[in-house]
Amino acid sequence: MRLRAVSAAGASSPSNEVALVIGNAGGKGAPGAPPPPSGLRASVGPGRVVTLTWEAGEAAEAAGYTLEAGSRSGLADFGAYPVPTTNFTAGPVPPGVYFLRVRAWNESGAGAAGNEVRLVVP
Repeated sequence: MRLRAVSAAGASSPSNEVALVIGNAGGKGAPGAPPPPSGLRASVGPGRVVTLTWEAGEAAEAAGYTLEAGSRSGLADFGAYPVPTTNFTAGPVPPGVYFLRVRAWNESGAGAAGNEVRLVVP
């Protein structure tokens, strides 16, 4: 998109060009973004090491993933972390209840989140 100012003297030179994305494809992520990954699984191992794995599925064209962690379903108040592959390991993780989901992303933006899991770290 570029803009021009118009007056009685005519039109100005165009502004710099910027990309504009309108809407979010009905809540399904940015237009052209990959579909959600599937099959998110979480486990807690010795030393409170958390391992997450998921399937790229139709999101195979993703450039990467974003792991969202929240204190309640749908929230990402604990953070959003870039992950380059379909697995993630961290530890030791503080005790608590975590709601986790993963989004695939590419040059068009982030897609919708895949399934959410509730993880209890004792």
